[in-house]
Parts: sequence; C-alpha cells; structure tokens
Amino acid sequence: MPGARTAALAHSGLCRNTLLCYTGGSLMPEAHQRRLLDLANKHEITLIEDDIYRELSFTGRLSPLKALDEQDRVILCGSYSKALSRDLRLGWVLSKRWHKQIVYLQLITQLANSHFVQQGLNDYLISGDYDRYLRQSISVLYRQSQDWIQALRTRWPDSIEFDLPQGGLCLWVEWQQPIDTLALYPLAQQQGVAITPGPLFSVSGDFRQALRLSFAPACSSQHQSALDRLQRLMQEHQVKGADTDSLGRRLPSGREQQIIGVFPAGCEDQ
Repeated sequence: MPGARTAALAHSGLCRNTLLCYTGGSLMPEAHQRRLLDLANKHEITLIEDDIYRELSFTGRLSPLKALDEQDRVILCGSYSKALSRDLRLGWVLSKRWHKQIVYLQLITQLANSHFVQQGLNDYLISGDYDRYLRQSISVLYRQSQDWIQALRTRWPDSIEFDLPQGGLCLWVEWQQPIDTLALYPLAQQQGVAITPGPLFSVSGDFRQALRLSFAPACSSQHQSALDRLQRLMQEHQVKGADTDSLGRRLPSGREQQIIGVFPAGCEDQ
C-alpha cells in the first residue's frame, strides 16, 4: 500500500471490499490483505469488511479477510441481496469484539425484521438448495460476463481496457482516450441510455475515463441493438477537428478525436 494511503489509515475505522471488488470483480492478493491487517493492528484500526460478492466467485470458494484476523480487528458483513435476490434485504455481521454495540445499533436503527422472511431464508439455507442455486447462478453470470466482454470488444476493439472479472456482477471499463463519462451522463440520458460513470466510485473525482457495467442482465438481442444505437450516438458526438472533443473541451495536441462509451438502460448495477 502506498505511503500516502498508509498515513491516511490513522483513523478509528476503515471499510474495505477485499474480495470481488464491487467495481470490477477483482481480488486483493493475500499478501496485501496481510499488510492491511498489519497496519490495522499497528494503528488500532477497526476494519469493516464488505463481503457481499464473495459467494459469486468464478474461481471457487474464497476465504474472507476475517479468516486472517488474529486480533479481532475485522467486522465481517455479508448480504444475500446480491447472491440471491436484490429484493431480499437480509444480511449478517460477525464480530466478537463489537457484538454488543452492533446489536444495540441494530435495535435503535431497524427495530425489527420480518420473522417470516428470516425463517424462510433459514429453511432455504438448511435445505441445501442455496448451494445448488449458487452453482447454477455462477455459471450463468460467468457466461453473461463473457458475452458482454465480446460485445464491447466487437464495438471498441482498440479503445478500451478492463480486467477480466473473477466473480461478482460488474465490469470496470476504461477508455484509452481522455474522456469525461460524468459529463457524458446527461447526453446519454436524453437518448434513453443509462451509464454509471467512474467518478461515482472516487472521492477525488478520478476515473472520468471509466464506466462500470453490470453483467447481471444477459446481453440479449435487445441489449445488442441498444449497443449499436449507442455506438452511433457516440459517433454523432465526435468532433472531427483536432482542437475539441465531443463535449466541446479542448484536446491535447495530437488527439484528432475522442471516443465516448455508453451503455444501454438496464445495464446499471443490480
């Protein structure tokens, strides 16, 4: 971890997504996880592990950061809203050190959950059907991720970069030209296009050349047609001259045009 970020850890708590990062399905290497725990122990920091995608791994079962935690620094949080259903707002928290405080916070902020929903989920988990569902769901998600990657590569073969997701629900796509996806957002909305600009995932406004794309929906013929329309929209907003981009900003010398990426409505995160 860079020195500047190490210094920034001198706070009481840090929320971290170490497995199947929600922006693009990447994994934090175990060596980096151990380094993070060492820093947390050194500075007496509580780590909140946001573990909502781990069960959607394409590479087999993964162990959470909590499994390496020998000083009970990690509060492990999980949810069934991603792996099972976005309408099922149930999850769990694991922490011996902070157990009483967590129970108290739940009591004063939530009061109660539906007993029937909890009991139904409990019976489903015990039956073994959830494990079978996960195996089928992961297979479908992997296939859909490959279909979306192929659709993107077909339309922008030399203009994008992305890491192949190792699970989860999303692709993180970066264009190699200096684009501004945040400024593009209203233009896309006018055409019925939903995009998730990269700066939404940065506290400093970075990643303006990036988009997050969900592969939770299948890349159907309707989505393929939408991508074709959006590619034409992209071309319409290109400026042929060398001095400005499609949004009217001045380009660095040597840039003759700027490519803008857009995705169809319905491809946003689930």
